[in-house]
Amino acid sequence: MKTFSFKPLVAIFATVIALASCQKDSETAPDSHGGQPQTNVQNDDSNAVTDRANCEQSITIPANSVDALAAAIANICTGGTIWLAPGLHTENAGVVIGKRVNIKGQEGAVLKIQATSLVDFSVAIDVALHFKYATNSKLENIDIQPTTAIGGTAILLENSGGTTVNKCHFNDFQWSILVEKSGGVKITNNVVVVSTAWQTGAIPQADGIIIINGHGALIKGNEVSGGLFGIWPCDQEGKLQDNFTHHNYIGVILCKVPANSYVLPSGESVGATFPCTHWTVTNNNSEDNFTAGYIVIDGANHNKLINNNASGNGTYDIELVGDSYRFGFLTPFSHDNVVHAGSFQNITIKDCGQNNTVYGGVEVDTSVDPCN
Repeated sequence: MKTFSFKPLVAIFATVIALASCQKDSETAPDSHGGQPQTNVQNDDSNAVTDRANCEQSITIPANSVDALAAAIANICTGGTIWLAPGLHTENAGVVIGKRVNIKGQEGAVLKIQATSLVDFSVAIDVALHFKYATNSKLENIDIQPTTAIGGTAILLENSGGTTVNKCHFNDFQWSILVEKSGGVKITNNVVVVSTAWQTGAIPQADGIIIINGHGALIKGNEVSGGLFGIWPCDQEGKLQDNFTHHNYIGVILCKVPANSYVLPSGESVGATFPCTHWTVTNNNSEDNFTAGYIVIDGANHNKLINNNASGNGTYDIELVGDSYRFGFLTPFSHDNVVHAGSFQNITIKDCGQNNTVYGGVEVDTSVDPCN
């Protein structure tokens, strides 16, 4: 097993304790040279920004632009497409997207955007691209970077059900994608390289993809590395498949974001309404994480983990946790989950929950290695 001994881990867990208190669009690019509905799912455009009479269906922002995206969003029609031309685009402040819109990068488009990281969870997160009442929007094919060494929150999907984030590359943000009150989102084929500043204590925590509240999410084909938690799904009926998590503290954590964990730009404090429930987790790979590849904890239940690969993890490949104080407060037992090793019979599985079912793999003897 790996050892994980650097001192900032104490500060990280102290922070965790504190946490407890598209519609079809125009797909033709310009010439590159020129589930069951819930109350936490917002799927209409009723609060979207009203179009101006002279709005545009398609806008191309040329390379070397500065603070041009917000103006383009103001001028684009609902359902229209904004193209970022190849090259660098800089935004010196975060941008709010308040209607259904598609933001797409032509090959080689880079967006550097301001968002300040947090050291104090009692203040609001600073968001680079804030989709708010922007149902069925799309963000595609853009390399997104902070303007500073450590970025804050790259993407917040708030009341923006059905939105897609596809084929983007995120670098050095504290949180790359947060989903709140947005059902049916699709987070696919992205590369997420989380800021590792949490390892030195410069920031208390940094994670890749988090579904706080969002029924029926699809997280597919992403690569996530460098975070405290790589992928953190909560809520119900989601799918997590074909993802690659590596060099995180925990690769995938099926859990529940504690109440009042994040303060949104509006000042509202949020946490997950439901633990991770009825998710299907299939054909993922989680390797070389400091502790576990996959952890099922904090009341996560009725999930299916099938044919997931894992190797080189510091503790176990898959851990189903019982009642635990490992994060400094009680996380109740996981229960009624199914793990099927499938093609990967060499993965290690530790089951300390209740009424879980495990098929195959190498089960850890909890009489020798006790539950905690």
